[in-house]
Amino acid sequence: MKASPKQIVTFVLSLFISFLSYANLWQSSTEQKYQTSYPEQYLQYIKAVKLLNSYSVGKGKQLQQAEPILSKLLEANNEFSPAYVQVARLLVYSGYLRSNDGLNVVRSLLDKAIEIEPNYAEAYLYYASLYRILKDWESVEKSLLIAKQSGTKSPWYDIHMGRLLKHKGKIDEAMKAFDLVFARKDISSRDKSFAVIELRDYYNSIDDHEKSLGDVV
Repeated sequence: MKASPKQIVTFVLSLFISFLSYANLWQSSTEQKYQTSYPEQYLQYIKAVKLLNSYSVGKGKQLQQAEPILSKLLEANNEFSPAYVQVARLLVYSGYLRSNDGLNVVRSLLDKAIEIEPNYAEAYLYYASLYRILKDWESVEKSLLIAKQSGTKSPWYDIHMGRLLKHKGKIDEAMKAFDLVFARKDISSRDKSFAVIELRDYYNSIDDHEKSLGDVV
């Protein structure tokens, strides 16, 4: 029996998640700058990033391990801009947005990262992620535009752009954005898995089982 596109996407997704690799963790130009300037602190930063990247809902061990690493890093160097973005991630993963002042705290962390590094495109990309959670698609689009103008080469630009286009009903354009993620050789399987998830969710929402996976990725 021929597998449906949904089944194929689900299978590919399971492979991506099973073989997550951080050996080729993509770095922004800002992160490269801090790696050069503060090599020892950067090692701690990457340790925290990997912990956050391995986090899944309902498993808070990684968050508990990442929090003291980031706290000590910022105590030692409160101008380490990328660390503020990761603290914002940690708070979002922890459900902090549900607290009364949670959104303002997360925004203040991202604003601090941008204050230190005004052209830190990836901070704007995390703003796009935050606004997507809030379903504020207009702000998602504005954040992506600033990130693009700042010269981002992050796979998350294409992932978020694909999500935005899918929200607008521009499916063909969204699939092209996700295809850019698949085509990259310099990013981890984890990053690519998010594009696969979007495809899976798309097929879950339609009944077009005749269309092949190759038509959209």
